[in-house]
Amino acid sequence: MRDMAPQASPVFPKPVYSRAVVSNEPGVGSLLVSQTSARQFFCPAKDSRFIQTQFGGAVQTVYEATPFDPKEEDQDERSVIIFGGKLLRYCPSCPLALKTNRISVLKLEAQWQRCAMGELVGEDPVKEIASLQLLQGGDELAASAAGAAGGGHDGVEELIEALADDTTLYKISPWYSGGELFDLAPMSEDVAKPIFSQILDAVSFVHSKGNRAPLTPQGRCGKSTCVAPEVFYDQAFDGHAIDTWSVGTTLFMALLGVQPWEEVGDFKFQAIAEGKNLDVVLQGWKLRDAISDEAVDLLQAMLTADPEERLSDIKSILSHPWFHRSTSPGTSSST
Repeated sequence: MRDMAPQASPVFPKPVYSRAVVSNEPGVGSLLVSQTSARQFFCPAKDSRFIQTQFGGAVQTVYEATPFDPKEEDQDERSVIIFGGKLLRYCPSCPLALKTNRISVLKLEAQWQRCAMGELVGEDPVKEIASLQLLQGGDELAASAAGAAGGGHDGVEELIEALADDTTLYKISPWYSGGELFDLAPMSEDVAKPIFSQILDAVSFVHSKGNRAPLTPQGRCGKSTCVAPEVFYDQAFDGHAIDTWSVGTTLFMALLGVQPWEEVGDFKFQAIAEGKNLDVVLQGWKLRDAISDEAVDLLQAMLTADPEERLSDIKSILSHPWFHRSTSPGTSSST
């Protein structure tokens, strides 16, 4: 086992933002321009209220816009707009996602200082940008404040660009159209296996970028259902073990369509994670026949409260028989 003595959390590089300029064209839409990369992102107008709020919603659909050249032949599926007296074109079939947070430039700096000191343990847009920039290229990324510097992973959200003006932080990423994972729950084990192989591969990539154990609870967060007990109880923890714990709770909900418990420490948690009685609990819930013996074994191994007994090594998890055998709910699979 890894040494569980508390150590300082890894320090993310300070996030870098392009200066954003936002302009509106009544009846046309809004244009967000990066003063660093000169890229333009266009959001068509929905109504007058949208124009007034200037990307004020949580997530908006935007499109990259470029100057229109009538001599170019590649104009298929592209729309031409007049914005500020200039002709721009964008591709309606290639949407991007724009996430906005109302936060001033001064507050951005103060927020980062709190994040660097480990004071922010909840979901936080500044920490999110810093994490994505670290994962996608570190210093090379920071030099351009753009997310396309390479070095990312297909299973980790891509950051196209991070921008800020005096009132708002803007994060631009690809538009992921597949919906939520839990929209598919409860899913069959054959569907879940490739999905969770990809998730574990992405977690392994994150770990390879310096997210090393052991860590103190600073800088970590999670919903009460998914957070590992050692984090919940503010104890020193192994970063790998708490991440794979979260994958285990996610797999549980994906296969069964229900949460294993409401929060760490409740009677369901005590029965499953501390008592190691998942098989018995599922029988009581009339869900034992919904998943295979291998699935029950893997879930119990990943959702063991004691981190020293928990299955947390990603290679070992991916080597588990559940990933490599044809499984049938409620039975032991064949080779």
